[in-house]
Amino acid sequence: MSRTTSPTAPTRPDRLDAEVVIPVRWDRLPAAEHAAEVEAMAGYLRGLSGLADVTVVDGSCPDRFAEHARAWAPSARHVAPTGGTAVGVNGKVVGAMTGVLLARHERVVLADDDVRYDRDTLTQVVRLLDDADLVRPQNVFSQWPWHARWDGARQARRPRSGR
Repeated sequence: MSRTTSPTAPTRPDRLDAEVVIPVRWDRLPAAEHAAEVEAMAGYLRGLSGLADVTVVDGSCPDRFAEHARAWAPSARHVAPTGGTAVGVNGKVVGAMTGVLLARHERVVLADDDVRYDRDTLTQVVRLLDDADLVRPQNVFSQWPWHARWDGARQARRPRSGR
């Protein structure tokens, strides 16, 4: 059985000709933290859906999937990962491939669930896709919690070999 929900929003001329794909799997968060994350994502998706079409590929367990559908479907197409050509053992990769295969636009922006695009940044990434097959944005932290310091140090030490 395929699980999918999709809003029927009219196309607006001020929206980008692009699809934002967000793979998620939120099974392990405690209930209170999960509820807060669902609400935060719902708010983000409301704003993002005004900029571009959005697909959330949700590999969460059935009860959480249903909860996410209720919260997110008004703003984003909400689907389960599919098999087919998107078979693999890494759930995030299967989710990403499902979203890419279902994309309604040629330009696809793949974003982790903790990435937040504003209008200017998303517009810049989509414009770069006019002349490139792939754009690999770099994480930029406005604050420096421990994981940002770790990621910054890792990036500084990585050899500049074009990878």
